[in-house]
Amino acid sequence: MAEVNGHKVYSSELSQLTTQETFDLLNTAYEIKMKALEDLIKQKLIEQEATVAGKTFETFLNDYIEKVMSIKEDSLLAVYGSVNERILHSRERLNKISSESIEGTISVKNDIRAAIIQHLADSLYNKAQVKRYLYPPKQPNVLLVI
Repeated sequence: MAEVNGHKVYSSELSQLTTQETFDLLNTAYEIKMKALEDLIKQKLIEQEATVAGKTFETFLNDYIEKVMSIKEDSLLAVYGSVNERILHSRERLNKISSESIEGTISVKNDIRAAIIQHLADSLYNKAQVKRYLYPPKQPNVLLVI
């Protein structure tokens, strides 16, 4: 890898010093990929539901959200449980700020939409048979050869 005053620095020496840092970086990359894979799986599950319903992805989501939002708040809580306390809180916020600002209204509507979609995705995910072929990195064994 290098020479210092005529003495050689070997690749194995460098590997020995950077093994843990390299492994940590590989783990971070794995975690990023796993999160992205979980999100992609959930998207595919919603796409499958949309196909079964004979709708486009967006139309299916919009119809689903409209259906959920048409339920009375107390029924919404009973049907979806504590997960949707965020939705109810957002609806209360929406009612309070709807006349105050367009940005606030859009923000709250997006919060509600995200919570409903997340609940749908989690529900489908929990019922699905999912096989993952992404595995965490293995701790490398490095031998120092001089």
